[in-house]
This record gives sequence, structure tokens and C-alpha cells, in this order.
Amino acid sequence: MMARSVAWKAFEREVATLFGSFRVPLSGINSRHNAGDVILPDDLSMLIECKCRATSIHLTIFRDACRDAVKNGVDPIRTLLFFRQKSHKGYIVTMSGEAFEHIWNVPGVRELFAK
Repeated sequence: MMARSVAWKAFEREVATLFGSFRVPLSGINSRHNAGDVILPDDLSMLIECKCRATSIHLTIFRDACRDAVKNGVDPIRTLLFFRQKSHKGYIVTMSGEAFEHIWNVPGVRELFAK
């Protein structure tokens, strides 16, 4: 098992490789790069935060939804969790990293995040 300080850095590196980039070597105000945890190519305008936690209720709910998908004969990669906080507008959508990688590689998707 990885030490805690190493695990989050490894996770940031893993995510950064999806974008052909690198993790921000320092965080927050100490970084002279960009906001977020990943140094992005110049043509992208997005912020990427990476969180590595021992437990997460949100991830637990998502995994439960994936198990429900399997029970119902649906490939869990096709599971989307829509999450809204009561009395707030908008929502977040959670999907597996594998699903994200498929979507990210669809022609035209990257351009949605272009400067």
C-alpha cells in the first residue's frame, strides 16, 4: 500500500497523463503554474482538481449505482450518477474514469474545453 503522501501525488500524475500533461508540483498559492492540480496544455481552458480520500459517501453511492446496473444487465461503465444538493440549483454528474476516457477521446469533445 502506498503512503498517503505518495498516493495523492500518483493519482494526480495518473489524471494528468489523460491530458498529456503533468501534475502541478506545488499546490495553491505556492504554485506558479495554474489553479488546480494538473498543468494543462495551452489550448485547454479548464480546472482539474484531484481528491484522494480513504472514504467518500459520494463514491459509495456511485459504486452502489454500478452494482445496480450489473444486477439489471447494464454495463457499469454506462452508469451516471446525477447529484444535487437540496435547495440548490444545478447538479454534478459522476461517471467512471473509463467512461470519461472514452468520452474525452470522441472527436470534437476536447474542443468544448478549448480556449
